[in-house]
Amino acid sequence: MPRVREPKPEERESIANANQLIRDAGYEEKADLLDNMLQDNTIAIDHDIKRNFMGKAEKVLLSPFGGLNEQISLISLNPRLFPLDPNSPFGVFPRPLTRRDPDLLTLAMVLHHEADHILCDDELAAYGGEITFARKLNADFASFFPGLSPEGRLSVEAEKRQMKSEAEIYRRLIARRGGRGYGEGYREEPAMDRKDIGKALRVGEIPVRTQTRVFPGQPTSAIEVLLDEVGEKILLFEEKEGRLPRDLSELWTEAASLLTPHEQGLVKGRLPNQGASPSQIPDCWGRPLVYVVPGRIYPSRFDLYSVGECGEDMGGEPPNILYLLNRR
Repeated sequence: MPRVREPKPEERESIANANQLIRDAGYEEKADLLDNMLQDNTIAIDHDIKRNFMGKAEKVLLSPFGGLNEQISLISLNPRLFPLDPNSPFGVFPRPLTRRDPDLLTLAMVLHHEADHILCDDELAAYGGEITFARKLNADFASFFPGLSPEGRLSVEAEKRQMKSEAEIYRRLIARRGGRGYGEGYREEPAMDRKDIGKALRVGEIPVRTQTRVFPGQPTSAIEVLLDEVGEKILLFEEKEGRLPRDLSELWTEAASLLTPHEQGLVKGRLPNQGASPSQIPDCWGRPLVYVVPGRIYPSRFDLYSVGECGEDMGGEPPNILYLLNRR
């Protein structure tokens, strides 16, 4: 299977339905942009996107030698946004999402966020836009989501509250950093072939170099990199075992085999003393990372965080440093 591909018909229908919700909420400019991108195949499904990313936006500036600059905008979505239909052949095809599905609301919030980036808004503004979008939906919920059963309404409202809560947390986090976002978001790279869903960067046979603005950016501080590595191991464990680890020591079990011998040696070397539990993976200040399942911030998932330099456990809220799930 291609690692980056065009949406399947069912996924394309779900994107169109989510975009209609964005349009109905009054965001005509965003909806027009997303309609055009869907038609131009610059909204892609990326199987290599990091497990804690829901989506990402890229603005690619092509700089051919001796030619004019050209800019391409891309949105990549995590395939996990599109639940598989168990009744489809072999259970491998997604089902089109409708307004009865909480997952449609999630997809709409992600598309709304990424469209803000394509329209040149930064992370602070994009999360602010999500919060405003959620408030608009809440103000006239029945007209946006007609015909829901009481149970269906509760499910959609719960998903809206969770997405809005995450947006508020991430916005506060980014504001504390002076609005700089998650981390480094620029990269320069040689050209690739255009057949790779708009990432192929050739103009005829003329080689080009690109500067790409990527949202979300990559973590840059040592503690963010550590949280990113451990969080990825937790998500890989869940993918392999069908459940979340009960504590971090399960990442060491022979059955999971998720840490390479080299990685195990590195982590063991950082443990504070020989008697320390393997569940105590230390942060950059020598204190154990905190892993809570189910989480307080992510009630249906887990919280992973460092208490930070000051050492006071605030449940993952700043100044604690949280591993961010559902990034967009």
